[in-house]
Amino acid sequence: MVTQAHRPKISFNLKPLILLLCMGVAMNVKAAQRRLPVDEVKALKEIAAELGKKGWNFHVDPCSNDPSWETPTLKLGPKTYNNSILCNCTYPDGECHVVGLFLTGQDLSGVLPTSLVKLPHITKLELHRNYLTGTIPSAWTSLKLERLSTAVNKLSGRIPSYLGKITTLRFLSIENNRFSGTVPPELGKLVNLENLILNANFLTGELPVNLTYLTNLTELDLSFNRLEGNVPKFDDSAKLQRLYLTSNLLNGTVPDWIKRRDNHYDLDLSYNNFLESSMSPTNCRDTLNVFESFSRRDSSAGQCSKNLPCSKDWNSVHINCGGNEFSIGNIKYEADLDASGAAKFNPTTENWGFSSTGNFWDANSSSNDYIANNASVLRMNSHELYTSARLSPLSLTYYARCLANGNYTITLHFAEIIIRGNRSFYSLGRRIFDVYIQDKLELKDFDIENTTGGVDKALVKKVKAVVSNKVLHIRFHWAGKGTTNAPTRGTYGPLISAISIENDNPPDNVKTTIFIVTGALVLALLLILGILWWKGCIGSRISREKDLRGLDLQTGFFTYRQIKAATNNFDASNKIGEGGFGSVYKVFKNLILHA
Repeated sequence: MVTQAHRPKISFNLKPLILLLCMGVAMNVKAAQRRLPVDEVKALKEIAAELGKKGWNFHVDPCSNDPSWETPTLKLGPKTYNNSILCNCTYPDGECHVVGLFLTGQDLSGVLPTSLVKLPHITKLELHRNYLTGTIPSAWTSLKLERLSTAVNKLSGRIPSYLGKITTLRFLSIENNRFSGTVPPELGKLVNLENLILNANFLTGELPVNLTYLTNLTELDLSFNRLEGNVPKFDDSAKLQRLYLTSNLLNGTVPDWIKRRDNHYDLDLSYNNFLESSMSPTNCRDTLNVFESFSRRDSSAGQCSKNLPCSKDWNSVHINCGGNEFSIGNIKYEADLDASGAAKFNPTTENWGFSSTGNFWDANSSSNDYIANNASVLRMNSHELYTSARLSPLSLTYYARCLANGNYTITLHFAEIIIRGNRSFYSLGRRIFDVYIQDKLELKDFDIENTTGGVDKALVKKVKAVVSNKVLHIRFHWAGKGTTNAPTRGTYGPLISAISIENDNPPDNVKTTIFIVTGALVLALLLILGILWWKGCIGSRISREKDLRGLDLQTGFFTYRQIKAATNNFDASNKIGEGGFGSVYKVFKNLILHA
């Protein structure tokens, strides 16, 4: 029997338990407070409806990093699309607020949402690479957006002047849409803007001088429009480092402030109508692209090409694009290993070079991104031509100069060496581009993988072209289709493995010699046959030839009647030229007489 005195004492302290329970309640309360407010959840539903966005799970908090709200990070490489919401949950009231919305590469077919104004804290909006229509809502001017991208959509109309009211903007990209009209001068009010990208629209007219007010601007891209007039005069102290004006109708002179920039700046003026006299060979450098920039199109780069005068007429050019020198039989493909860039004009040799235009979506792109290397072992014939290739995110032009005028056959070698054909992330890319030769569209929406029926397969395309001014252009151009970052940067852009250019009728000394020798033999044979015929050994004589009797082997004087008969009455067709004694005639029986 256990007495009371012998019972073990059990002590139980309730204070820690109570403390833990209180902490749990506090954490639950705090977690509940950190959810996205109901009105912002409702705003997201309205935004999804306007965009045509499906797949969001509104049964979970949008700020919870649930897979339906957040694209998972893939170890295989960049995302093929972006479906994510960025929340800030550090506000004093304990609530979360949407500060970023990223819906890219999803083929959304709605319109830009006016309901965005119901997310008053949003600063970043990226909706590029979709199929959105309409224009930018004026209601967005009430927002404090810092980053806005609606690139690669079907937005149309004029660029709204009220964009100038969103003065918080630091990055604005509306490239590759269908905006028309002029560039609104009100954009000059965006004093905090660092990147202004308006390329590949249908913009016309002159560039507003107000753009020079953007003192914080580091990148200005207005390429692939129909802009005219002069380039605005930026101050030498301006921060502008990247200026892309390719493929417009700009004229006048190349501004001095551009010519004073060194190789630390990317400046692309290619395909315009500037005065050639405004550019001297001393201004030429790799990162100032003036390819086809001048009103006189008798040379590829105006004054810059005069640094490489033609030593002869060339009849063939062979280039291993992005690769080392390589020979196939008697054909030697020249190496093409020079670095490229967003605004690059490279006159590699006397008779060929290339022009590269375009910046990759990633801000930290380097020259290495412009040469592709094979991702697996290649087993096609002459695989050395396909192990590497040159590519560009926008436009790439190879030119051959100093060519003999005539008809040429251009052979283009392609192989898809980046996109994979397996069941992985690397198989999700699509590369689609156009090919122009001598400004004529030869391949539209060209897809290497689909044309060959797979990856790592050689594809050879032959095209005929005429060279009339000793210059041949082969241009590869991205027209806004395909993926932009799957599986790597620039996969959508044009890619070329090798180029061969051959004159269809080149001069050939061996053939000429044979022709001359053969011609001499034929002439001798005709002379022998003529003598035999004259002697009556072959055929019969006509009545007129009676007047020629006495001419055989005669070296003395001839009667006028004999001369007249021998020259067919001094027929002009028998006149050879003028000799020291008068006109010289070729006469019947291959004799030569002086009249």
